[in-house]
Amino acid sequence: MTIRPGEPVRPTCRDVWLTSRWQAFPRGFGGETPVEHEPWPLRAARLANPGETLVHAAGLPPPAPPGPRDGRRRSGPRTLKRHADE
Repeated sequence: MTIRPGEPVRPTCRDVWLTSRWQAFPRGFGGETPVEHEPWPLRAARLANPGETLVHAAGLPPPAPPGPRDGRRRSGPRTLKRHADE
């Protein structure tokens, strides 16, 4: 799998929440401690070659082809859609 980084994006509140580290569990400390940091710099990304190798590497047979589509799905590459509040 190859992921190609894109342009920087301005993170939404949800992006910050999903990428933040809220607590650390240091070894030997016997507990947890809160963590604060600046938001991570985020970038758009594109999956360049979505090759699947895990099934083969595990020695399993390839999965059965998908059944007929019900018309609600579209063919082609999937893209993440941004919410209207972003």
